[in-house]
Amino acid sequence: MQEYIIDQLKPLAVPIGSVKADPQNARLHNEANKKAIKKSIEGFLQRKPIVVNKNTGIIEAGNGLYQEMKDLGATEIAAVFVDDDDNQAKAFAIMDNRSGELSEWDLPNLKDILQELDSGALDMDLTGFNEDELEDMMTQFHIDDESLTDAIVSEQEYDEAHDRSERILRRMTDKINDISISNPRALNGAIAVIVDIAKGNQILFLADPKLNDLVTEIRRHVEDGTASPMEHALYETINRNNK
Repeated sequence: MQEYIIDQLKPLAVPIGSVKADPQNARLHNEANKKAIKKSIEGFLQRKPIVVNKNTGIIEAGNGLYQEMKDLGATEIAAVFVDDDDNQAKAFAIMDNRSGELSEWDLPNLKDILQELDSGALDMDLTGFNEDELEDMMTQFHIDDESLTDAIVSEQEYDEAHDRSERILRRMTDKINDISISNPRALNGAIAVIVDIAKGNQILFLADPKLNDLVTEIRRHVEDGTASPMEHALYETINRNNK
């Protein structure tokens, strides 16, 4: 008779008829899921026990595995028994499924591992991915040389823009700090200017149209061509508020 439990779990084996599927199991097992579980049992055997409530015999975790082993004709299944009350049993059953949903694939790394496995020595269905999914995975993260070059340039441009914004921010902050020390009343009624920069970041400037030295400083950068887009935006905002 075919055995479906690895040797290390056999001490935990119980008659498969002694445990019951959860009639309130909120996790649905579609055909693709059932096929993957069955393939895993056939290829690897049962490698982790199901969790059963010792008071009721109802399975809290592993209902899909139980059903597929039963359909394969297994007479035993490895199980651990827990002493949960009804609320604990229901909560654990939900958490066991929900916690797995909250994880995600490191897709580039997954692709590399699948490529290593796809040598012809292994039935790739044992990974749980079908042929179409594997083909999509192999092509999804292909980057040609031109795209890679563009990506590198974009990163360089972002770093340069970030450095420029840092310098501008320091210069503007120093100017406002100087004014706040020498003439704090001058900052009353200051206007807030939010300027978008790369990668969705923003910089907040405080400016007052009456701060002539600050406006003059910005105007100087605009007129001599050294102003950044942020300084232009700030200058235009101040001019609008002066009108």
